[in-house]
Amino acid sequence: MNSNLIKVCLVGCGWVGEEHAKAYKQLQDQGKVEFYTCDINPDRAKLLADRYGAKSFFTNYEDVLNSPIEMVDICLPHNQHADATVLAAKAGKHILLEKPLATSLEEANRIYQAIKSAGVKFMVAESIRFRPSVKTAKNFLHKNIIGDIILIQVNNIQRFVPPTWRRNRDIMGGGVLLDVGIHLADILYNLGGEIKSVYAVSNHKSILEMEGEDTGIILVEFANGAIGNMIATWGIRKPFTVPLFAVHGTEGTIYEDSGDVILVKEDKREKILEAAVDNSILEEISHFIDCIFNNKEPLISFEIAKKDLEVILGAYMSIQSNKAISLPLEEG
Repeated sequence: MNSNLIKVCLVGCGWVGEEHAKAYKQLQDQGKVEFYTCDINPDRAKLLADRYGAKSFFTNYEDVLNSPIEMVDICLPHNQHADATVLAAKAGKHILLEKPLATSLEEANRIYQAIKSAGVKFMVAESIRFRPSVKTAKNFLHKNIIGDIILIQVNNIQRFVPPTWRRNRDIMGGGVLLDVGIHLADILYNLGGEIKSVYAVSNHKSILEMEGEDTGIILVEFANGAIGNMIATWGIRKPFTVPLFAVHGTEGTIYEDSGDVILVKEDKREKILEAAVDNSILEEISHFIDCIFNNKEPLISFEIAKKDLEVILGAYMSIQSNKAISLPLEEG
């Protein structure tokens, strides 16, 4: 491996892949990567390659794995994550995997065995960790400015009709909870700590083009005694701005407001972050490449990504059973 440049192939050239391609163009312009694309649809692979200046493109994943490519960035449908990751690990490629980690614990465990056996670097691309508002809240919570956490609220409320494969429950592994709810699960875990149980409800009344749930609510109990709730929906015609997160403590509240971060203490409201440009995808990719070059542990380890996944899988179990589900989930 060149000590200053890494050969990367973006695998999957859909709309999420294109967001990653924008970041790779910047990194390639800076001389940090040599960038390629791969998609089974030659037109898509070529389109992104041409649009963002990739060196070339592939239409066969096996060709990528047999090439001098050193890192793959997997942006494939959820049900392909495990197989694509296992094959890449066996080929000795470092792997950045778009969230979610997998659609089941069995798939997650196959990924774990493959990456550990191969000794490659691995990270789930959970871009929410790199969002300016989330990083700011995390830093302030470390300072214990709002006291002990009582309640955390996280929201993704929007009107969205998913295209193509996201309409298929089997390919998705679920519905809105596994797709965007996984982001919210990571905020809960990142800001609140270990989660010991989940209880969830869902419905499917608005986005009939999809098979999975379009709306879900998850209640969580943290190990530290705090509680939290998540609302994830693609089915609401949102008439007002809803905070991405609000963390309420014994001495104050920190919440997000259209990218700003607000601290409230003793009825005083202070803006502690002005809405900033969201370069979270560029930052997560840059971070992972730095981990490869400098042998660091990635911020979103397998273990963290698995905990995020268990929140959602536990929620689906709760929806089916109408019971609270303890975490971590029992396997087997």
